Amino acid sequence: QGPLGMHGERTVNTHAASVGATDVGGRDSAIGTLTSPAFRIERSFLRFLIGGGSHAGRTCANLIIDDKVVLTATGANANKMHAHIWNVRAWEGREARIQLIDNEKGPWGNIGFDDLVQTDRPTVNLPDLADEPDFGTMTLALLDPKPTDRATAALPDGLAPIDWLK
Repeated sequence: QGPLGMHGERTVNTHAASVGATDVGGRDSAIGTLTSPAFRIERSFLRFLIGGGSHAGRTCANLIIDDKVVLTATGANANKMHAHIWNVRAWEGREARIQLIDNEKGPWGNIGFDDLVQTDRPTVNLPDLADEPDFGTMTLALLDPKPTDRATAALPDGLAPIDWLK
């Protein structure tokens, strides 16, 4: 199944929980629903990790209020979970439940869910830089180069940072 990108040691994952299945197709064919106990929405945002299939209504996480689905999210046809944020300001103070649905027997018929957090800031925990496929681009500039330097960088007149301070 590969890395899940989970937080901590445990996660909910219907692909890994398929009893008796030994191949991908067998694990994808297992179906079911898991619903949390009721909890009170006490912050403006719910942040969580989600992975698995992108089948709307069939492999998804739902926020349920008054027995109605008010928000839903799916995976991205990837086992590695990604951060997702719901703005729940409209329901602050209300009772809610999280419902995880795996009702898809075909490819990507699974759902992964982890690290549900109530927060007042819609920020996402960024992964460790070493886990990213590209560390980004780095530029080095030599300030106040000397004639003995082996390499120098130059900008046209007026564009060097030192010119901005004058």
